[in-house]
Amino acid sequence: MQHYIQFFSPLGITVSQALLTRKDFVDREGYLNMKQVLLRSLEMGIVPIINENDVLSQEELDFSDNDQLGALITGMVGGKALILLSNIDGLYDRFP
Repeated sequence: MQHYIQFFSPLGITVSQALLTRKDFVDREGYLNMKQVLLRSLEMGIVPIINENDVLSQEELDFSDNDQLGALITGMVGGKALILLSNIDGLYDRFP
């Protein structure tokens, strides 16, 4: 988080951290609470940095990757687009 703070701070942007598990998407009350927190953060101009809470996840990689988590969050907050950045060379039209 320190890297995000150092990067965004000179731009006058506040960041927050949200650590989620699969349970946050299964439990209706937890889902609605997290949705409200994220939407309110965005309304206040706070950029939420979202990642899987590995400490509380029962499996090592419960979401398999952050791309899947990103897709779930995009749907949760009603996002119009999800942009995934990668350091993998090329664009694949099927599994390489």
